[in-house]
Amino acid sequence: MSYIVTHTDIDGVVTVALYIYLADEDAKVIFTEPYSINKVLYKVYKRRPRKVAPFDLEPNSDNIDFIAGIAELIHSKGGAITWLITMNGILS
Repeated sequence: MSYIVTHTDIDGVVTVALYIYLADEDAKVIFTEPYSINKVLYKVYKRRPRKVAPFDLEPNSDNIDFIAGIAELIHSKGGAITWLITMNGILS
């Protein structure tokens, strides 16, 4: 199963809606806040995802090591992770 983890604000919601529409992909969407990203990504990892796509949730110096570790674990189990960040309404 694929999972999309996105911020609960308007650009997070719109980003995931556009992605699902354009990619025509079936995925479970999880809405979260930036302060919960570690907990949410760990829960997703335990489900052995085929693909994880966090949107509009920027890593910072407090969580980058944890997020990198989870990304490595997902990859080591054959999964993929694609991170999409929106900044001032621009996708990067």
